[in-house]
Amino acid sequence: MKRRDFWALLAVVLLACSSAAAQKITTFDAPGAGTGSGQGTLSEGISDLGITYGYYIDVSGVAHGFLRFPNGGFDTFDVPGAGTAAGQGTFAFSLDPEITLAGYYIDGNGALHGYFFTAPGSSPRPTLVLTGGYDSTAEEAYFFSGSAALARGYNFVAFDGPGQGKALIEDGLKFRPDWEQVAASVLAFLAGRPEVDPGR
Repeated sequence: MKRRDFWALLAVVLLACSSAAAQKITTFDAPGAGTGSGQGTLSEGISDLGITYGYYIDVSGVAHGFLRFPNGGFDTFDVPGAGTAAGQGTFAFSLDPEITLAGYYIDGNGALHGYFFTAPGSSPRPTLVLTGGYDSTAEEAYFFSGSAALARGYNFVAFDGPGQGKALIEDGLKFRPDWEQVAASVLAFLAGRPEVDPGR
């Protein structure tokens, strides 16, 4: 090995060691998280403000959303209507800069539910409904359109229809050719919401 190559290799090793030493790893369990197989805390990310978010599975196999703040404090939550049996509950997957959580919940009948985000400001507002193509997920929809829609004053709806995301993977619901029926049920839900301007 040439002397120059040796010094270059040593510099890389020292740089890697100093970078590894500078990293800080914090481990935690959300209050109420189970410790058995298939249970525990699943962190989905951390915001620019240092808020960690995700969900945890309790000893009964039920999911609950959580926020962990930089000071170590927790907020845990369940969406109204979320089921309380194993495999049901609240699943939080993303957090935008306005501290709006995205996720889904599974109710007591095992049905999946999408997301309805209301834009800041007075209601009613125009509403953007987005269903992805092929096997995309509602969470993806939020990232590529939802955040921008909310920033522009639109309400935003995303959902996993049959053959997509959680509906396919966990419930085994296959694609169906009459997608207008799937979309019609979403639109019917929105028509009764006071936050929605049905003409826009």
